[in-house]
Amino acid sequence: MTNATHTVIKAMTKPGFMLQRLPICGQRVGSFTRWFLLAAFIAYFGYNFYCSYYRNQPSSVFQWDYLLLTGIATLWFGLTVVASVDQDFEGMIARLIERGILPEATDHLSLMQLLRDNASRTARIFSLLCALAMLIAFAVATFFDPNYGKLLLAVPASIASYIAGSYLGRMVSYGGLAKQLLHEGLQIEIFPEHVDGVGGLKPVGDFYFRQAMIAAIPAVFLGVWSVIFPYWTGRNYDSWIEAYLMLFIIGLVIVMLAFVAPMVKFHNLMCESKQAALLKADKLSRKIREERESVGTNIDITDIANRIETLRDRYWQIENMPVWPLHLTTLKRFRRNYILLTTPLITRLVDDNTEIGKQIAQILSFFSSGGTE
Repeated sequence: MTNATHTVIKAMTKPGFMLQRLPICGQRVGSFTRWFLLAAFIAYFGYNFYCSYYRNQPSSVFQWDYLLLTGIATLWFGLTVVASVDQDFEGMIARLIERGILPEATDHLSLMQLLRDNASRTARIFSLLCALAMLIAFAVATFFDPNYGKLLLAVPASIASYIAGSYLGRMVSYGGLAKQLLHEGLQIEIFPEHVDGVGGLKPVGDFYFRQAMIAAIPAVFLGVWSVIFPYWTGRNYDSWIEAYLMLFIIGLVIVMLAFVAPMVKFHNLMCESKQAALLKADKLSRKIREERESVGTNIDITDIANRIETLRDRYWQIENMPVWPLHLTTLKRFRRNYILLTTPLITRLVDDNTEIGKQIAQILSFFSSGGTE
């Protein structure tokens, strides 16, 4: 065996070699997929209307496969809104450098290349995991309903999950920003007196809030259908109940990795920064006391009053420094949207025998049966 052949075999047997060969879904794949999904959505409607009016095969719109239709629409919407996440992430890094949160001497290009490499590696891992999860979901659904015709959709559904997983993986990688920066020895400077009111980290909170809304799209879709399945009287989706609950849990984990985890990390950093800044606040309080005591021996009272006011402002800026990188308006939007996200779980726990459960079942049965009940 030659040295060159030995080198090639050794490289191919390294851990992660096959992973590095997997394709990553970027802007071109996302754009093509969006157009394909739009064409599939229109084709489904066209085919059903053709069967209804030209082949004398009447079919109520309430009997259509709404699970498939909403799945296509959700994936199309998700790919549309996620297209700018990479650009938004790079913009956030640039803003942090300009604000002095990251050292001005930071090599922006080298840092971004490192973060892109990490995001690509995580994207490949999540692409595989999401595709595998979808295959398992189809296997579970087929086990409870041995209709092997549905397995024909397993391949396109797994490909779609692979594409979605690529974007979800990048967002999870972006969620580890603070850990990656500290690992590279880059100090994250937080300013209690920053004008944005969150120590200069408002770009961080805004970015992760938007990322959370995008990462929550699959969880919302899966959660809503998990609630609807038991009440749906059109097509029989009962075999998907367990599979969708499994996928819903995975969706919630992704939201936690893409938003909750980075928020907690930056929260810890802000807590440490505030503890250090409180020592400065204590020194400021002592200076304020000394300035007040010097009023009786100093003629220029106005100058002393101005200094006291300045020191007092700095003191309360430190004392009132928040420990979450979310602006008040962003925090309110976060609470509102995540209350909506938990609604499917609450509804799922409502018993059919309760008054609320009966009303939900009656409403969903009415719409799913075509309004004939």
